[in-house]
Amino acid sequence: MKKKLLIFYPNIKNDGCKKTLELYCQQFLKRFEITLLTNTINNTLLKKLNSKINIVNPKNVFFKKNFLLNEIFCIFYFLKFRNRDKIIFSLDGHFFLLLLKLFKFKFKLIIRIANPILVNNWRLFSTDPGLKIGRLDLMLMRYANLVILYKKEHLKILYNKFNIKNSLLIRNYFPQKKSLKKRVQKKYNIAFVGRLVENKDPIFFLENCLRLNKNLYSKIFIIGSGPLLKDLKIISRKHSHKVKFIKFIKDPFKSFHNKINLFCLTSKYDGTPNVLGEAISYKIPCLAPKNVGCSNELLDIGKGGELYRLGDKDNFLSKINLIFKNYNKAIKKADKAYKGLNKYNKINTLDKLENKIYKI
Repeated sequence: MKKKLLIFYPNIKNDGCKKTLELYCQQFLKRFEITLLTNTINNTLLKKLNSKINIVNPKNVFFKKNFLLNEIFCIFYFLKFRNRDKIIFSLDGHFFLLLLKLFKFKFKLIIRIANPILVNNWRLFSTDPGLKIGRLDLMLMRYANLVILYKKEHLKILYNKFNIKNSLLIRNYFPQKKSLKKRVQKKYNIAFVGRLVENKDPIFFLENCLRLNKNLYSKIFIIGSGPLLKDLKIISRKHSHKVKFIKFIKDPFKSFHNKINLFCLTSKYDGTPNVLGEAISYKIPCLAPKNVGCSNELLDIGKGGELYRLGDKDNFLSKINLIFKNYNKAIKKADKAYKGLNKYNKINTLDKLENKIYKI
């Protein structure tokens, strides 16, 4: 008999968390009757979801304008659907669900934390899936039935700082893809893939790539959409023949992995950077900031790719020069990172999560 699962996700965006939602829905349908509760104006964000999923989406424009108001609005809808037999799986906007648990509302609650967790973060509320999680959220996590984390170090932080014992490490799913092996070339293509927003720092990426010796690279690809697109185009105005902008597309690495010789992650902070895992899954040499999200783990502390000091322009450039001057070594490191994706396989991620939720 199928169990009832309500996925709570008020603020859906075109990001890694949305892709995770699609994977989860596809995985859970075999054993759960799924209802998705959201307030999403853009219908295209929900197009990839299976037709068997019951979507509750009021499409209220007024509340959608504010992150916290949108969560509160969705909570009122949640109270209509609340049922002791339902399992609530929250992908975003956890605070008010946790507050209900504090006040003894009866329902089973599973929280998946995608946000960066920083020890010295004094932000009270979470305000975006990609930003640092609020301290009030963390203080209330003990009232959840289960907290899903993506990083081993976070288990210790939650236990030691917030006395949260009901947590479990389940990484993101990164299937290994079949792709052509990279080769040494005279010139290389460099790529940024992701949302064009401040915390992903595409401006840092572009400004510094343009400082490189032009004999080293052919094209700089920026694949994605967001509010910084206009600024990026202004910066690239004198270099339009070298910089190529491509709007957000589904599975960008599937379309462009053969053209990308180096992928650069430049996030100021991150959770599990899906784009980094996806680049590794196509054996693309990667450069990422040290100690940001799961970069150290995905790149095996530099054995599976290069790590630069966050915000250090000269170190960023020296790492790119190192990669292009020793590209055979970069290829070997990319192969090592690719083999390391075994721990991110379906059994260890999607299957493990599905079994855990079913037993709640």
